[in-house]
Amino acid sequence: MTGKQLKDKIKQKGIKFTALVEMLGVAPQQVQQYFNTQNVSTEVLERIADVVGESVSKRRRIIRKPFRGFPRNGYSLKVCE
Repeated sequence: MTGKQLKDKIKQKGIKFTALVEMLGVAPQQVQQYFNTQNVSTEVLERIADVVGESVSKRRRIIRKPFRGFPRNGYSLKVCE
């Protein structure tokens, strides 16, 4: 997820920037860094989801796709958002 997508989702929930900063207990500059990144880390997503009452895991799905080599069952698992 990009920072812009994260910012849009938080905005859709009606949470103001200053309120998010207070809930996270970080500097406003840190939240701006989250919003400006191309790939928000899972750790950050989980932390924000926790303070805004959202679940990160419900947005994920596991995809089985053919894979040559390891693992031996012929499939690999990929977690997608």
